Amino acid sequence: MLIIVIIIKILVIINLLNHKSMTRTLNKSHTESPINRQTIISIVRTSSMLMKLAHRFFAQHEINDSQFNILLALKSNQAGLSQTELGKMLIVAKPNLVGMIDNLQKLGYVDRATNLQDRRLNTIQITLTGTQFVTRLEPLYEENIAQLLKDIDDGQKQDLIEFMEQLRKNVIDIDL
Repeated sequence: MLIIVIIIKILVIINLLNHKSMTRTLNKSHTESPINRQTIISIVRTSSMLMKLAHRFFAQHEINDSQFNILLALKSNQAGLSQTELGKMLIVAKPNLVGMIDNLQKLGYVDRATNLQDRRLNTIQITLTGTQFVTRLEPLYEENIAQLLKDIDDGQKQDLIEFMEQLRKNVIDIDL
């Protein structure tokens, strides 16, 4: 699961570094260190490649990476989760989450149940079909991630996680 966390963290950085802020960063004065620009370019290029790879992989299975992450979260929480809990766990805006859950429900992978204590809330639960789908897909996904990270040792992976965490903090601090 550590590998999944690394990939998710890299994808989160791409969401934080939108095109406008990247243009601003890359067009700063020439007094900036070229290594800074090269670092940002490398992160963006790698993230873009990872996103394309993920898109191709999940498209073969008629879902997207966010829907897969929803199914993984629900598989780990068999009692179900509220849409709010899912949104917070996965850093997904509510309108986007509703559409993803709608699609997963159409595929038969999740069910919505009204919360008996608060009818305004829905609890999302993975179905047997959804569990079977994720159980079949997870090994393929893990195999792809293992292939992707095969030449990176655990120490480097931990360094990468820490680097990305610091970079996200910096992005938030300067509020691009």
